[in-house]
Amino acid sequence: MNTNIKDYGAKADSAFLNTEAIQKAIDACTESGGGRVTVPSGEYVIGTLRLKSNVELHLEQGAVLVASSCLEDYNETKEYPQNYDAPREKWSGKHLIIAVEQKNVAITGQGKIVGPADAFFGGKMKYAGNFGWRYGFYETDDSIPMRPGQLICFVECEGVTVRDVTLTKSTCWTLLLYGCDFAQVSGVKIFNSNQHANTDGIDIDTCSYVTVSDCIIKTGDDAITFRSCANRLVNEEKRKSKECKYIAVTNCVLSSSCHAFRIGVGEGTIRNISISNIVIKEACTAFQFTPAWGGQGNVRFKDISVSNVTAEDVGSPMSIFTGQGHCMERVSFSDFQCGTKGSLRVNATPGTIRDLTFHNLAVYDLEAEKILPQHWVRDRGEWLFEAQGVDRLTLDNVRVYARDEYFEDRKEFCNFANTTFIKKDITVIHKEEIKSL
Repeated sequence: MNTNIKDYGAKADSAFLNTEAIQKAIDACTESGGGRVTVPSGEYVIGTLRLKSNVELHLEQGAVLVASSCLEDYNETKEYPQNYDAPREKWSGKHLIIAVEQKNVAITGQGKIVGPADAFFGGKMKYAGNFGWRYGFYETDDSIPMRPGQLICFVECEGVTVRDVTLTKSTCWTLLLYGCDFAQVSGVKIFNSNQHANTDGIDIDTCSYVTVSDCIIKTGDDAITFRSCANRLVNEEKRKSKECKYIAVTNCVLSSSCHAFRIGVGEGTIRNISISNIVIKEACTAFQFTPAWGGQGNVRFKDISVSNVTAEDVGSPMSIFTGQGHCMERVSFSDFQCGTKGSLRVNATPGTIRDLTFHNLAVYDLEAEKILPQHWVRDRGEWLFEAQGVDRLTLDNVRVYARDEYFEDRKEFCNFANTTFIKKDITVIHKEEIKSL
């Protein structure tokens, strides 16, 4: 079945709420066996829509779904058991588009989905005090108790497609895949303010068989994340066995006020991940591995490959901290060039990181003291390259360019305490040798 939302009473009128009309179109489509629900050119105000099995919500060129600024137009937080909110961060379990335990669902087309960020962010500008949010950030306006949460949520769905749409002005994570299998995200553009906290681009949590390709993301928090928080899955057996695995991300351009990639958060395993052909314009950290967040969690990392990355302006190329009971095995980075204001840091409790490889890595110091406040310069640490407590570290054609006044009088730029090597091919190129660069 192919249908148009106007056939069910939808109006491109800023004073008209289209939630009921579009939901009728979706319900009729799934009841008839599935098909396409078309959103024609025009702006349509909506509250929460619920996608159903075998339905493709297709936004034509010029079509815009505009999120309501009224919280009463959204779902209740307890509508489905996997849902949650974050009172500390002041976002709720209300979402604009949700699909829960559905099959073969899609959002496609050259249209746009616009969140309600302008109505909810505000108050006093805040600063993180490190490389993150260098422009400052806003949270929920103090006059508002909670802002809506993730803009689009696919929860325990099988067969998900999000293709070509533009997503913007989210009040929280923009696109969440939770507990899903067989998902494809391609050609998607995400644009959020770099001053809006928690506005991640794409969050992949406890999913399997996922591809993300040809996306452009510019946002105020993590651009792409991998999480393993199986504790919210409904089925007990799935909670015990579900992992975040078999995922490929390629051909993406990212810009973030926080981390370009955050890998971690939760209690499970993240494994068999491939990240390739990535351009990072700006980020606090290019790759942040987080086995525990806020002192909680115990994520295990296995078989992760990162290749062909160019990062122009980041606080740190990489940050990995592991403690007792954590595990990271067979993680590799190759053909990675990074202009940085800080250091590459790997600090491991001995025995927690094994077989970490850097091949064709070039780290360029960006003279941070000429760009950042002095306390941010101090935050970057004592070393340009630090890898402590790693078992079987491979450094193959690693180059560190030390070119600013902060390091002018130093003789040592790297620290490899309590680390064993498979290969150690690293060169520090000093300032006087690179004046022509």
